[in-house]
Amino acid sequence: MNVINIAICDDEIYVTNKINELITTLCQKHNYIVSIDIFYNGTKLTDFIKQGKHYDIIYLDIQMNGLDGIETAEIIRKYDVSTLIIFITNYDNYAKKAFEVAAFRFIDKPIEKELFEKYLLSAIEKLNTTTVYFEYQYNKVCYKLPIREIMYFQSEKRSTFIITKNNVSNVIRKYYEKLSDIEKRLSQNGISFLYPNQSFLVNPMYVEKFYLDLLILCDGSNISISRRKRNEVKTKYFYLCG
Repeated sequence: MNVINIAICDDEIYVTNKINELITTLCQKHNYIVSIDIFYNGTKLTDFIKQGKHYDIIYLDIQMNGLDGIETAEIIRKYDVSTLIIFITNYDNYAKKAFEVAAFRFIDKPIEKELFEKYLLSAIEKLNTTTVYFEYQYNKVCYKLPIREIMYFQSEKRSTFIITKNNVSNVIRKYYEKLSDIEKRLSQNGISFLYPNQSFLVNPMYVEKFYLDLLILCDGSNISISRRKRNEVKTKYFYLCG
């Protein structure tokens, strides 16, 4: 695994500081590299995620001012189904709602160091075993990218370009494969992308707005939906994203 992206969201500063300290210490102990962002309300966190930010693990307090943790998690799940959410609260009071947003674990306050370490290592182990990659070859060199990092594939003439969520302008991911063949490969692995027109194959988790003839992505990209594809794309999108 490369860098593990973690978010902490709690409206109590001493709690965020404590979690940050525990994560940093434990990851140094186990030789993991982490990047940690701290949020003091659900709105700021969901704003980042709406813009395409992905976190591998999110520590989320349920009882917060403004958006509570369940409401925050519901918004997160519209944009990211793979992030592991660990709630900081009492499980018994929120079991049903937590199930609906696919919570990974619960940690009570005050936080117990041993249990925190157990759950963190369990989350990292799950990330290591569940990351799905897209493999491709260009100039006899093989590459692979996590599927969740891919926003869309774009076909131009004979070339296919892979646009990722953190795309760097001077990094061009290019190779040769038909979009129809890519869609088939993904589908065979249980992965569904939207195919709005002959030039684009889109990861639905990055669709911010859906219109009859247009997809607007989190980075502001506008991708048209051809007339003959409208029913197919609409049906698939609402099945996948609800």
